[in-house]
Amino acid sequence: MAPRRAVVGGYVWRPGAHCATSALRDLLQFHGAPADIANEAVLAGAASALAFVAIRYDALLGEEEDGRGDEPALPSKAANFFCTGWSISFLGDLIATLGLDVECGAAPDDDNVAWAAVRDRVASGRPVLVEGDTYYLWYKPRDHFPSHLFVVFGYDEDAGVALVAERDFARPLEVPLTDLALARSPPDFPQLRRNTWIDVRSGRVDAPVTPALLRALHRTSRRMLTGDVDEATPGFQAARDAGFIWTGLPGFAAFRAALPLWRRQLAGPRLRARCQYIASLVLRAGSGGAFFRNTFVAFLRDLVSRAGLLWVTPADVQQAQAAAAAWDGVGTTLEQIAVAFDPTHATADGLWLQLDALLGRAYANELALFTRLEARLRPWAALSLPAAARL
Repeated sequence: MAPRRAVVGGYVWRPGAHCATSALRDLLQFHGAPADIANEAVLAGAASALAFVAIRYDALLGEEEDGRGDEPALPSKAANFFCTGWSISFLGDLIATLGLDVECGAAPDDDNVAWAAVRDRVASGRPVLVEGDTYYLWYKPRDHFPSHLFVVFGYDEDAGVALVAERDFARPLEVPLTDLALARSPPDFPQLRRNTWIDVRSGRVDAPVTPALLRALHRTSRRMLTGDVDEATPGFQAARDAGFIWTGLPGFAAFRAALPLWRRQLAGPRLRARCQYIASLVLRAGSGGAFFRNTFVAFLRDLVSRAGLLWVTPADVQQAQAAAAAWDGVGTTLEQIAVAFDPTHATADGLWLQLDALLGRAYANELALFTRLEARLRPWAALSLPAAARL
């Protein structure tokens, strides 16, 4: 039987660009993984994490896209739109790519079982990664994001709190167990009541690293070019087929084409809210800036040093940097539009033209980069990892 209170000694966490990769980096380091693997950029690259995914909640939920009425209090509700530069299948891809010793579990229908799974592992000396809705975490902005990942490394059931480690806080955070249960099984998102836990059991890496990373980069390139989502659920796939979810560079093109329509269709407050929310997703929301593209640049630099210039070149790194800079410009320009007196007025024309030019620059750089990488790395995709390791 687990004790009423426990803390994992020696667990250290550091700042990072993204909640998942920074937490996994820290957990792998805690278990003694090699330093060149316990690296946030490498983990993101191994997970084929770079992506473009946009969700049109207005269309998905059958709501009117006219923007009239009072502006909702929560930014995500006001925007009625979500986009991310992060793959939905990153965790499964990461574990499979590197052969990590990680166990994933869920108890979607039983909060008690979900808490016991975390408590027992912490009591045995292993910090646990969990997923939750930021709305119920007192230290996060008051808005819904049900896919945030953070580490539980201690608890006191008599005091009714869990000890949590977050990349943007140097000190441990006490979270009431009642709030932790709500975050892990959010009542606002019944479809996301997953009660998941991710247990990194050791620092073991079974795959040959450089071949695995090259295969992962090919997978990223293919997905960006085609918009394919290899592990999409039937519901996700149906929504994408219906045009409610946009993915990859085809989805990026649809997003760019939609902006002039938004300007004509949405009233000022709704348009302002949407621009501000997307800007925050691009610049700050777990992305390390530039819509996760800065992390991708660091991954390409690592591959240049690992694999030599035959597979990834300095020119690839430079083009990725150009795309990242354009995405930063997109976020900044959206913020400028959001604070304009009336973003629908003709006086905002220059900002909208600037936004379209920056999106065009990001798209052109990513199309050229991923076309080149997909073709160059195709031989790695056709090989099994044991065969690839012999090259």
